[in-house]
Amino acid sequence: INVSFVLLYFFKILPPVPISLKYIGIYQDIQKSDGKFVLSYERDWWRFWESGAQTFIKRVDDKVYCFVSIFSPSQFKEKVNLVWFKKTVGGWSVQDTIPLSIYGGRDQGYRGYAYKGNFDDGDWQIRVVTSDQREVGRIYFTVTESHSDEPRQWRQDMY
Repeated sequence: INVSFVLLYFFKILPPVPISLKYIGIYQDIQKSDGKFVLSYERDWWRFWESGAQTFIKRVDDKVYCFVSIFSPSQFKEKVNLVWFKKTVGGWSVQDTIPLSIYGGRDQGYRGYAYKGNFDDGDWQIRVVTSDQREVGRIYFTVTESHSDEPRQWRQDMY
């Protein structure tokens, strides 16, 4: 078993042991209040399995926010990248890479987010990868255009 783990790590199939993705979600807005993140999203009630707004209803001037919670031990420093892919005719195409620095030490792990303001309708994915290109996790979501001017009914989570 140990040899298998060493080989999987060596061939960059396993991420580094000290970090793991605890949570990832897609949101329309993120604000920080009293040390917590307020995650706002628009979602039908029956899509309870989604993490935030994985069916993202886009309006003019919207941004797509990706929130992550990553466990890392104290005194651990690493950079992770949120790599944004869009599905095209030829497969998944890289659209953007946004770095996040991780500094361990909080019992619940590191929390952070990145956003993208220039995006089109279609199928997307975000991969969380370490600086040496080991994938820690990913999320898929779909962006659709809305032509409604009705007020949005926001749902909010605190993290």
